[in-house]
Amino acid sequence: MSKLAPNSYFNKNITSIFLKAMFLFLFMGIFTSESFAQGPVISYTPLTNTCDTGSRVLVATITDADGVPTSGLGLPVLYWQINNQPLQRVTAVSLGSNLFQFTFGVGSFTGSVISYFVVAQDNAATPNVTIYPSATGASGITPSPPTVTTPPTYSDYYVVQSLLTTGTYLVGNGQAYTTISDAINAYNGSCLNGPVTFLLTDTLYSTAESFPILISNPAASSINSMIIKPNTGVNAKIIGSSTEAIFKFNGADFITIDGSNAGTTTRNLTINNTSTSLTSSVFWLASFSSTNGSTNNTIKNCIISGKSNSTTFSGIAISSGASISSIADAENANNSIINNSINTAFYGIFINGPAINESGNNISGNLIGTTTQADSVRKIGYRAIYISNENNIIIKSNTIAGVNSTVYTGSIPDASGGIIISGFVNGGEVSQNLIYDIKNSSSAGAPSYGISLQASSDVANFKVNNNFIHTITSYGKSSNPLENSIGIAVISGGAYSINFNAVHLGVNQITPGITSCILISSYAIGALDI
Repeated sequence: MSKLAPNSYFNKNITSIFLKAMFLFLFMGIFTSESFAQGPVISYTPLTNTCDTGSRVLVATITDADGVPTSGLGLPVLYWQINNQPLQRVTAVSLGSNLFQFTFGVGSFTGSVISYFVVAQDNAATPNVTIYPSATGASGITPSPPTVTTPPTYSDYYVVQSLLTTGTYLVGNGQAYTTISDAINAYNGSCLNGPVTFLLTDTLYSTAESFPILISNPAASSINSMIIKPNTGVNAKIIGSSTEAIFKFNGADFITIDGSNAGTTTRNLTINNTSTSLTSSVFWLASFSSTNGSTNNTIKNCIISGKSNSTTFSGIAISSGASISSIADAENANNSIINNSINTAFYGIFINGPAINESGNNISGNLIGTTTQADSVRKIGYRAIYISNENNIIIKSNTIAGVNSTVYTGSIPDASGGIIISGFVNGGEVSQNLIYDIKNSSSAGAPSYGISLQASSDVANFKVNNNFIHTITSYGKSSNPLENSIGIAVISGGAYSINFNAVHLGVNQITPGITSCILISSYAIGALDI
């Protein structure tokens, strides 16, 4: 037995070492062979839509561990077709440094769709072939030259668009465009060479429209701008139902909705969303992607309303394109909301910027709610203005008249109110606003604030000056001073300048509590100038 033990130990270890070596050899062999069995890696930036019917140039980066042919039969090939016409092929020109150029598209025409895909092989003894952007559905794949007989089911494509010539177009019965949807579809799908104005000639736009009316044109610019407004003397209404919005800006830029029919500050355009969806809005300015926000837009001189102040999410929302309440995916910057009447919504104006913040938004001269105190229907259901993650926002000279809330979550930052400043804030002002008739009647003792400063930054550098705040009321709660009627509440953050404001709460709470014209929370850790 003593002689068997060493031999057994030796045999076991030799076996173990041998198996490990074989496993390592096979492991390396398998993965080495697989890596060389892969076809080339192809990448390029897809071509955008165009008005040009001539040839276009696509440059692709094509790499492979075995190399990619730069001359001869093995050169990469681009297949393309116009609409459903037969496939055509063009062989690449090598530019060096793994770059290959294709020229194609001759013979296209306005309205045509040109689809294309790239086929490339490597320099292996038995060449491996790759199809990009997808090989799904492709067959008859052979090398030298890289060939397919049946194209893949998915290809990249571009559209040859028509030109929407700069000018003014009438929209209505018997006009160039009979509906706003038709006009915007033409705008979205066209090349632009200057500003475009759509004048509304009818008094009602409703059942013939396709809501939401989506607006987006990548050619938009300060020169290629677009305006929608009522024609001279026309009082127009746009009434429809959409679970998203009546107008949704999908990364749209340089759009103006002007409700005046006289080029002044008159409000001659009413826009109403009758949907009962809790995620519906009247306007939704959305970031279309992480790189494409809605910027440099203006909504002015409009009458904006929802179905009810407990169902319609907002009159105007500026946020993510995926979810109306979520933070924006990209900056929705330099947008202006001027001289509108906004009512019958949970939020009057809701802005939720991206984590990196956005700059230059302006909310000025609006009436949010209703000046008729007995009109509970047209009041705002929760918050008149909510902003988060904003740099240098201006909220000025607005009249906030009527928030009628029953919301109570148990969280102080969720207070009902006139103006709520939240998230990461750097610069900006709330000035010269008239804020009154702000009420939360929840018997749980929910708070109601005229202005709430609850930034997550203690260096907000934010000014609150020359506001007049009165008639702020809550149910009342004696156990927590924050859950009462407060004119200006400093909940969190810091570096606020609060000067020359007038606060008169004006009415008694339903139950006694601890009301305040101004309250400084213990969570407000930054410097204050009062």
